[in-house]
Amino acid sequence: MTIGTNDKTLLLLGNDVLTENSLFVFLETIDFKIKSQTIDPKNLKILIDTSIYNEIERLGNAGKRQEFIRIKGIITILKALGIYDEIDTAEFREFDTFIKLLDSNEGFKLMFITDQKSYAAKCNLEKKDTPVELLKFDGDNLVTWDFNKTVNVAPTVSKEPVKKVAAKTEPKETVVNKPIKEEVKKPIKVKAPHKLQEAFFTTPKDGLVSITDEPDYEYVYSEMYGFLELDKDNVMFGGEGKIYRTYENLLVKIYSKDERRYETIKKIQLLIDMDLRNKFIVWPKDIVYNNNEFVGYLMEEILDAKGLDMYRIYSFQNIPYKERFKVCIDLLKMIEYLHSRNILVGDLKFDNILYTNKSKELYIIDSGSFQLEDYSCGVFNAAYTHDNLKGINLREVLRTLEEEYFPINKILFEILMGKGPFYDFKSGEVGAEVARNFHYPMEVSKAINNQQDPLYFWTNSDERLRYAFYDYFAKGIITEVDQWINLLEDILYKGAR
Repeated sequence: MTIGTNDKTLLLLGNDVLTENSLFVFLETIDFKIKSQTIDPKNLKILIDTSIYNEIERLGNAGKRQEFIRIKGIITILKALGIYDEIDTAEFREFDTFIKLLDSNEGFKLMFITDQKSYAAKCNLEKKDTPVELLKFDGDNLVTWDFNKTVNVAPTVSKEPVKKVAAKTEPKETVVNKPIKEEVKKPIKVKAPHKLQEAFFTTPKDGLVSITDEPDYEYVYSEMYGFLELDKDNVMFGGEGKIYRTYENLLVKIYSKDERRYETIKKIQLLIDMDLRNKFIVWPKDIVYNNNEFVGYLMEEILDAKGLDMYRIYSFQNIPYKERFKVCIDLLKMIEYLHSRNILVGDLKFDNILYTNKSKELYIIDSGSFQLEDYSCGVFNAAYTHDNLKGINLREVLRTLEEEYFPINKILFEILMGKGPFYDFKSGEVGAEVARNFHYPMEVSKAINNQQDPLYFWTNSDERLRYAFYDYFAKGIITEVDQWINLLEDILYKGAR
């Protein structure tokens, strides 16, 4: 069965095929041919029975979220292509309205795709002398219903050359530095940057990922959920691309052209395959495509939350001091979970940490940029990046565990002290380009009672806390994640103010 440039077709889809992967392949091809002007959308109308809305409601009530989203996505893509229409066949019991469409659509042919033999047989009885092609899916091909035997016909709309990721080279197995477990603190090992071969990366001229120059997208395709419409009225922008809302509290991250790399899709697929289960880390749920090209991934949206950078503006004084300890502990436990699985956050910063308003829960987002195996974290925020990594293309190197301790300590310090660790008491807060000098005195000479004083939380904090920060920022001695958790929990449960 083919649909060509001059074909005029009215195609009815049975509700039973709306979640089949074969239908998505078929519609992707239709979409491609419409956009390439091989098919005129005026010559094609795809009909959905009005009973589909009862089916969508049933799936939603039954908690069948995946099927619910897939069917909604089918309707969305058909509407976006301008080829959608509805018809009432009394839930595929009466086909008279379908057959009579030929009376007002001269030159058109009728097709009905269903895998239900009873639906096809009923339509076959009613069509009489009217030509209706009765079809079903056999793999990705369409075959005709024949009530004596099944005869294969030509494959479905022939697909254009598919622009897929070409797996030219598999990365070598590389072991990410394991979390260090020692009884005592020790100075940071300042290492030279990794040699380039330790990280798997590609250059633009490698040509491992095909990219069509398309300024914006109306929808994407997920193998798990099908077609997903993008809410273009609520776009969020990040360092690697754009984030769109779609159905059922899902978000779609669309990478910019420069970020659609072979190693990116491999890393995201690896994260999905690892099936990690920490609910406070927002993992990729599925890879998404547009016209068979990799464009990004799908993730959950955390509702009623905002980034910790919004609290940082007010020096975290809009979070009660005791609650700040819990924020730090929750963050450290997520980091400990990742480190125990040889995953580094890499781009650890306040923008990538969400805090919910009502439930007071903490989440880490943007897991697609994590570093694991020999797939690097190529993005960074200069203010939260270790000195070792300055001036280096971070796609080409693997960060060390020791280098991850810099953003950990800096974030903890800012949350608990209200200011940055390199705050200059003469000139004020300093930027990422200024020398990182620690100005906080270990010995406190006088009591400070004014909470607006930059030294208030420092001078009134537990001495063990001051020593942990002083050791790191003044002496380069690490307090490890599990030690930090024990220390903060001990201070919190003994009455942090």
